[in-house]
Amino acid sequence: MKNMFLLGMKDEAIKSDYQVMTSLSIVHLFALSGMHITILYNILFKIFSLFLKKHHADYLSKGVMGFYVFSIPFNISLQRAYLMLIGKSLFHKRLNDLDLLSILIIAHVLYNPYVIYNISFVFSYFIYFMVILTKHIKGQSIIVYLSSLPIVLCMNASLNIFSFFLSSALEPFIIVFYTLFVFSLFLPLEYLLNLLIGLFVSMLDFTQALSSFIVLSKPTLFFIGLFYYCIFACIIQKERQRSIRKPVCLLVALMISFTIFSRYKIYTDVTMIDVGQGDCTLVRLPFNQGNYLIDTGGNVKYDLATNKIIPYLKSIGISRIDAVFISHYDYDHSGALDSLKSHFDVRKVIDKPFKKMQKGNVTIESLTTDHVFSDINDNSNIIYLTIDDVKYLFTGDLGVEGEEALMNKYGSLDVDILKVGHHGSKTSSSVEFITMLKPKVAMIGVGKKNRYGHPSQIVIKRMKNMGSTILRTDQDGSFTIRHMFKEYYILNEKS
Repeated sequence: MKNMFLLGMKDEAIKSDYQVMTSLSIVHLFALSGMHITILYNILFKIFSLFLKKHHADYLSKGVMGFYVFSIPFNISLQRAYLMLIGKSLFHKRLNDLDLLSILIIAHVLYNPYVIYNISFVFSYFIYFMVILTKHIKGQSIIVYLSSLPIVLCMNASLNIFSFFLSSALEPFIIVFYTLFVFSLFLPLEYLLNLLIGLFVSMLDFTQALSSFIVLSKPTLFFIGLFYYCIFACIIQKERQRSIRKPVCLLVALMISFTIFSRYKIYTDVTMIDVGQGDCTLVRLPFNQGNYLIDTGGNVKYDLATNKIIPYLKSIGISRIDAVFISHYDYDHSGALDSLKSHFDVRKVIDKPFKKMQKGNVTIESLTTDHVFSDINDNSNIIYLTIDDVKYLFTGDLGVEGEEALMNKYGSLDVDILKVGHHGSKTSSSVEFITMLKPKVAMIGVGKKNRYGHPSQIVIKRMKNMGSTILRTDQDGSFTIRHMFKEYYILNEKS
């Protein structure tokens, strides 16, 4: 934990605590803000002043701080804070803080243009810009906190209602901690430091346990632009000593509108989430009537739920899953289920045939073959989904034998959009089955360059012969079929 406080390092031992700090929107107080550079410098200067002349103590303090900053792994915020400290002492008569910050930004971008995509760069420089801009304004802490919200939403797609109060409460903790750290270089204070870190972790756990998060969605450029228009309008009005009622009212109206827009869509979406080699499909009903997952995917190398599925759900404003339908318990269809249930609001799991469900313009049915096969793939739960007049068929990993049993029981099925069985394997999607269905769209959940050779070129050819539009997660990324006004439209993240 001390490595994170002092060096901005995030090793495996503190990874979970760092994720909690990020979700609570307070991580900028430590690794991102670089604010402790000034604290440490002041402490070192006072200590060295006891033995040296002030200008010598100043040089030595800055030298020690420079060694500290540039001897650790590259950290944007620490370097920004240190270079600002040096710049102020060298050019305080010629350049103000905004001039120095502008020069650092230009130099940083010229050195590495791609740094503009680094969230630490954006957060560190922008928040410090807001600190400088509002340093003479009453209520500075509130304005600086509000200015961080769009960045936090881009990172987390959610806000914790206690984060502002937690940030305010932790500021004295930071000062005390770094003061004790410097003195611990000369005195045996290790026990006290560990006690403070334990207290800090307890505060994180307590705040996290309150589950006080508001899931919104990732903000649009229009929202970000209008949000900062309101913030800067408040700053200008405060500088002119005028009323900020109008920009504040506009800001409140904007946040309310954004909350409604995030949660209550007027359309129905069916999204095949790119989870690599596996299946995971989201069905989102309009006006927040319901959210359903068909399979969860699974990856043995990392936690697919916390790294992919949950961030995606939050990014589009979804805070709960009403039901997860599991086709069968192969890992690439259900491996992320346990983690999803542990870290997200999942109301129920359905892994067996079920009664017909209807909500709004969506009907979900379970089809059965009345057979028990030796191959688990042929025992996949089959889901028949109807949105308005558009029919979907999800067959899990149903093989040729299962397809034949399905045709024998139901005869001709009306299907517009097919989730291709077994990721396009040649052991599924027989000529007879595809000819019977004649799907207009074929969805395939498959990983790039997977070791199984999915999807089979034979299956792709059969789909093309039927005139089907083929959508593949390995080529199209996550894609969405949007239903609105009795029509549907295909959207994908790579188009």
